[in-house]
Amino acid sequence: NLLVLILQSFLIFFFFFLLALNVWNLTIIPFMSPEAEDARKEPENEKAFILNSHQHWFTIRKFGEYWYNLNSTLPEPQFVSNTFLGMLLAQHQNDGYFVFVVRGEFPSSQADQMALITPRLGLPLLFIYSLFIYSFIFVY
Repeated sequence: NLLVLILQSFLIFFFFFLLALNVWNLTIIPFMSPEAEDARKEPENEKAFILNSHQHWFTIRKFGEYWYNLNSTLPEPQFVSNTFLGMLLAQHQNDGYFVFVVRGEFPSSQADQMALITPRLGLPLLFIYSLFIYSFIFVY
């Protein structure tokens, strides 16, 4: 049965996905589970969400204090306000996406540091800016 094969493939992928997150001591919790009740009430207090629909996976992630939609179907990462975050998650759930809360200690990244300096710039601009600073420091 095709449905059974698809479900088996998803479960195998999901198992390895969980193992990969475990390397960084990160866990995922289904958004609609009792453990994620606080995330449903105040999603802005979380650090990341993973969304899945069929073969498409993407992340909505907080860098510094600012949220970005990292969906590969967008032309670039998109800034998401705290107010819009809950609505965006609800919209994707209504569109059939499974939403997961990612919890744990995230390693600091260059994007976190740049978001503190230039909060509402899109991430491509953050990386371009950081490359400019990097090249300026090490070339001059």
